[in-house]
Amino acid sequence: MAPVIGVFDSGFGGLTVLRELRNSLPLADYLYFGDTAHLPYGAKSVRTVAKYATSAAHFLEARGIEILVVACNTATALAFDEIRSAVKVPVVGVIEPGAERALAISKTKKLRSWPPKPRSPATPTNWRSSAWDCRLRKRPAHYLCLW
Repeated sequence: MAPVIGVFDSGFGGLTVLRELRNSLPLADYLYFGDTAHLPYGAKSVRTVAKYATSAAHFLEARGIEILVVACNTATALAFDEIRSAVKVPVVGVIEPGAERALAISKTKKLRSWPPKPRSPATPTNWRSSAWDCRLRKRPAHYLCLW
């Protein structure tokens, strides 16, 4: 039986993650939740992002997903631990896999955690929170923070 994978984003950007998942795992079944009622998440408080994200996770879990992919950068950066605690299924975010891919293709094998000036996918909330730095600092020793 094909696994059911839930994909959540605050809008439509997560459709690119869904496309790549479908290319990699074509036999899986997918449920996509784009929270267009509350987008953009980037201008919202950490508490509000966590509330919306855990609500979306519960919605997808209630519909039988077996794994949840949080395709929203802001929700991954600010509410990943809350989302993971709120559901019984495994949860995957986008920051650490993105860092792994960047590291794999890096010539120096070192990553800059966050550029001095915000670039996409920076939003006011996750830029001020330094949440990307916190998530990426959990990486192995070959990860390097450069300020």
